[in-house]
Amino acid sequence: MVHQELMLVPELSVAENLLLGREPGRFGLIDTPALEAAPAQMLGKYGFGGEIDPRAITGSLGIGVQQLVEIVRAFSHDGQILILDEPTATLTAREADRLMAWLRDLRAAGTTCIYVWHRMDEVFSLCDRVTILRNGKTAGTKVMSETTPSEVVALMVGRTIEDKPKVLDKLHENAKIALEIIDLQVGLPGTTRTNPWPKTNRFRGLHRATSWARTQNLVWSMKILKL
Repeated sequence: MVHQELMLVPELSVAENLLLGREPGRFGLIDTPALEAAPAQMLGKYGFGGEIDPRAITGSLGIGVQQLVEIVRAFSHDGQILILDEPTATLTAREADRLMAWLRDLRAAGTTCIYVWHRMDEVFSLCDRVTILRNGKTAGTKVMSETTPSEVVALMVGRTIEDKPKVLDKLHENAKIALEIIDLQVGLPGTTRTNPWPKTNRFRGLHRATSWARTQNLVWSMKILKL
């Protein structure tokens, strides 16, 4: 599985992370030459032989590169089911295209890929079927060739896009105050200077509470204080 959050050990090298828990060894000792050779082959197999140094400390690499290491590690297990949770969030367009190509090859080879993501272009270009979850429950399952992005989005939010909820133009005077900040002091990094929030400037919010997966309706009335 490729998690949304990185599951790498930043203090270890790329090679050590790729083989974490399955290090080659003999007589209880790690086989260092094999530990260096196998990750180089793994990276080369997926086109990163000249881009990612297996000896580099993982924490010194950019987030996008670390995500690629995570993906290569998952691919190297040769599993029959692969789950990816928002894998392209930190990737460049070129890296994302490369991942799409890998997943299509895996699918052609018989691997089942479960792709958790909300980007319609990626979902429609890659997936055969889509299951939409809303409020922790299944809202529907569609065959990609028989549905549209608008229909999928409608299942995601529980309404069609045209049925937009009414938004108040201004905060009602009698509305219940959810949060009020008066005389806020803001410390600026690297200095002892503070920026007072004058008592005449108030921040108020009206919030209609909903579950995490439902669209939240926020109406704000505030004055922005320039730092």
